[in-house]
Amino acid sequence: MIQLINVLGWLSLFFVLMTAIYHLLDLTIKGRFYELLNKVHRGLEGLAITFGFIHGYYMAHEGGLVSGYFAWLILAWLLISELFFKPKTPGNKWRGYVTALIVMLVLFALFHVYSAIVGEPVIKIIDMIETV
Repeated sequence: MIQLINVLGWLSLFFVLMTAIYHLLDLTIKGRFYELLNKVHRGLEGLAITFGFIHGYYMAHEGGLVSGYFAWLILAWLLISELFFKPKTPGNKWRGYVTALIVMLVLFALFHVYSAIVGEPVIKIIDMIETV
């Protein structure tokens, strides 16, 4: 079961990176790969959120990492922003806002993976909860 939960985490990271690549291509070069990602990037965000949530939910019982929780929150806010707050004609302010969220998301996700693989610095959710 743990292997399946870890696979969901890796898939979530893959979908996050594909979404980040889409945004980078949107800011720079547009080509065939961009057109493909343009059609599916919202679905990729949805899969990343779903798989990330399932991964985090089950890993929290194993002493999950807070860094993953923050990465998931940023991803959720990015998807909510895209679905509900995106202006009809997005300009430079919108692109800057989305770019900042994506940079934070990638940094938190990479820090989370680093913490999970190396083990330092690790902040565990279970260590933060006081037992009554």
